[in-house]
Amino acid sequence: MEKDKWIEDVLNSTQNMGRVTPRESLLEAIEHKARAEKKDAKTVWMVAASVAVLLAVNVAVIGYYSQNYDIQTVTEDKDNPFISNNQLY
Repeated sequence: MEKDKWIEDVLNSTQNMGRVTPRESLLEAIEHKARAEKKDAKTVWMVAASVAVLLAVNVAVIGYYSQNYDIQTVTEDKDNPFISNNQLY
């Protein structure tokens, strides 16, 4: 019962409050900040083109190396000079 009264008091506490009005320069400040943070379209296109060129070069290099060089698989060999287990002594 006390809890319900408290909830009603909290809900009714905003009844007599007035509407808050922002300062007049607030909208202008928000618009100025949005314009300052907006990226130039030319910059965005240059970044996108750079990424596309980099991706194309990577694909071309991978294609070139996969055609001209055999991929060798590592197999365990008795004549292998590398340590084949983790026992050092």
